[in-house]
Amino acid sequence: MHFSSRESVSIMDPGELPGNTIQAARVLLGSYIVLADKPRSDEKTVIPRCGGMIIETEAYTLDDPASHSFGGRTQRNRVMFAEAGFLYVYRSYGIHHCMNIVTCDPGSGEAVLIRSLLPIFGLREMQERRFPESITEKQPSPAGHEITGDDPAGHNLPEKQKKRLCSGPGNVCRALGVDMSYNGFPVCVGEGSHELEGPDVSGNSGIFLIEGAEMERVYPVGLVEGFPDSFTREIRVSPRIGITKNPHAPRRFFYSLPGYVSRSTTGRTIA
Repeated sequence: MHFSSRESVSIMDPGELPGNTIQAARVLLGSYIVLADKPRSDEKTVIPRCGGMIIETEAYTLDDPASHSFGGRTQRNRVMFAEAGFLYVYRSYGIHHCMNIVTCDPGSGEAVLIRSLLPIFGLREMQERRFPESITEKQPSPAGHEITGDDPAGHNLPEKQKKRLCSGPGNVCRALGVDMSYNGFPVCVGEGSHELEGPDVSGNSGIFLIEGAEMERVYPVGLVEGFPDSFTREIRVSPRIGITKNPHAPRRFFYSLPGYVSRSTTGRTIA
């Protein structure tokens, strides 16, 4: 199946995010993060260009020693203390960018890390960023922004590389082209949302959060070739990955998609 992603979808309102960050980390599974043109100020819809379904998250709260906000507000973490629906981007070990969605009320200092996506839109564009050496024929990304199975990237991209496209927080940002310029960008749009001082996103591009049912109303996953046959929306929970403080807290949430999620799919089933 092959169809063009030229239909617009509504950007999630920040009020749709739960007021509890751990709940938000669960609810965000099945939602979509997409790169798209920024909407005009009077519009709340975008046409997806590349991105995918959120399949792995981690929750970070103000009282959590592993959270950047644990020691209070700083210049680096100030976006975590904004209102829900902003993107908090930081650089890990000076190498990888990681993006988080701010949750709760202003001043809360809480966010959800986006660890992995199931790549759906604009595979070629993401392939050019992640595995440029695998593109045998250098052609511009299709103007129609075709998605998944018959996307030109799908013909050259081995299954193992497709799974690794957006597996892990650094790879998510690399595939989408997210860097520090996106820190403070509003991924949600609502009556109460406003841009923070400072985000400097080049051109007219932005990263947006789309609720799962809204996206699949327009782009039914059943029509998308390449969607994993074994995919189920069974939520699992486990300790977070790569942290030394509060390492045993069960705050990593994911779908059981081996290869697509960043680490082991071993965990307790909760839904």
